[in-house]
Amino acid sequence: MKTLNRYIFSFLTATTVLGFQGCDKALELDALGGIEKEAVFASEENVKSLLNSVYTVIGSQKWNSGRNQQFNDLLGDEFFGAQLGSTKGEVYNRNTSVFNDDTKAFHKEPYFAIQRSNQVLDNIGIVSAAFKDNAEGQAKFARALGHFDLVKLFAQPYNTNSDNSHPGIVLQLTVSTESAVARSTVKQVYDQVILDLKDAEAKLPSQNGNYPTKWAAKALLARVYFQMNKFTEAYNYANDVLVNGLSVRNQNYAQIGFTELDYADRFSVAGSKESIFEIVNEKGLSGRSDSYRALYKSEGNNPEMKLMNSFYTANTSDVTDKRGIAWYVKGISADFKLLKKFDVQNFTTTLIHFTEMKLIRAESAAETGQNLTVGLADLNDIKSRAYGTSAVLLPANASAALLRDQVRVQREKEMIGEGDRAQQIKRIGAKGEASFSRGVVWNCNGMILQFPGSEFNLNPLFVKNPEGGCN
Repeated sequence: MKTLNRYIFSFLTATTVLGFQGCDKALELDALGGIEKEAVFASEENVKSLLNSVYTVIGSQKWNSGRNQQFNDLLGDEFFGAQLGSTKGEVYNRNTSVFNDDTKAFHKEPYFAIQRSNQVLDNIGIVSAAFKDNAEGQAKFARALGHFDLVKLFAQPYNTNSDNSHPGIVLQLTVSTESAVARSTVKQVYDQVILDLKDAEAKLPSQNGNYPTKWAAKALLARVYFQMNKFTEAYNYANDVLVNGLSVRNQNYAQIGFTELDYADRFSVAGSKESIFEIVNEKGLSGRSDSYRALYKSEGNNPEMKLMNSFYTANTSDVTDKRGIAWYVKGISADFKLLKKFDVQNFTTTLIHFTEMKLIRAESAAETGQNLTVGLADLNDIKSRAYGTSAVLLPANASAALLRDQVRVQREKEMIGEGDRAQQIKRIGAKGEASFSRGVVWNCNGMILQFPGSEFNLNPLFVKNPEGGCN
């Protein structure tokens, strides 16, 4: 997502309070320019500046330039974290504490974007009619993305219990200075995320330059509904995107030549042909994807994110699988292997893509027992891209159960390093299936992160997550 240089600014200092709950809740923005708070809401141009700054936060190293992906991947079963230091090691060992500075920094970052979005919405009246819907749609898309990414890591998943009344996160929906605010339930958080995304879907245009479109909102809705195990809704939204939607580059799915796409396309300098929402690595912004690359890159043979030997073997043993050559490196250690999916310097960070939509549509078809022909075609397209003429395709009479199982295998292969695996382990467990990550059950205490102490030290209404890890 490109943030134009002329729009980069800060309208607050680190000590200005804009409504975070509890101690240490000031909106701590980097000082990038000289527009005073009062001036921000005096013109449409300055509101646009504020809205643009949201994408700087979304693409920051504390959120989607690696940290969100890393924390999710460390909770999963594909990566080897035994050599990590204390803070990242806590995540890998599923026992984060209230003193963990890395999880604290991650927890703050989406709220920065949420609060900036709330400021835009609170001042939407000064925006011209020509841009008003677009501005509101972008703000609600960003607010939904922030709440969704937070609730997945800091709360047990949707369907953990029948009414989803278990604690979620604090919903930040207004510009407020109230300090004592309780956590909303998981149901309340998901309901709000869906409401925001449906508003964004209605208000955003089909084409929007480098900014979110209605197709990005629909694709994120497909992801949200899939995480909720609401397969009819997930299928419908993924299907809409694949049949009618446009990529960031204004091409529909039929135009991108999916089965012939090179695997280097997903994280490339120019940006992926299948990207629906992305963070552009704009020249002059000191490399937005640098942090992501540094965490996962195979260069140097010792990144923080190392692959399990078992996962490497499972994904490289078939020499006809093009992903094995494109994404994996044996390295020099007997303890772990390496991922080169993110080795390209200054790549554009793809956050939502057509492959994920095909995976969602195919598994949702299998789960509902409806549209199996479409689901089978999606799986076979993914396999044809990976294995070429050697692909073993499923026949038209394949069962829904076989389709589901094979889609899950392909999902794990396709989404490696994109922060997806732990959430699938949780989703499958919440659906009622046996589901484990490195030998521990999907909903043990340590499979979610602990909140930083600043959340509840001065907030009597805030209840922290249970202690005890997964022992």
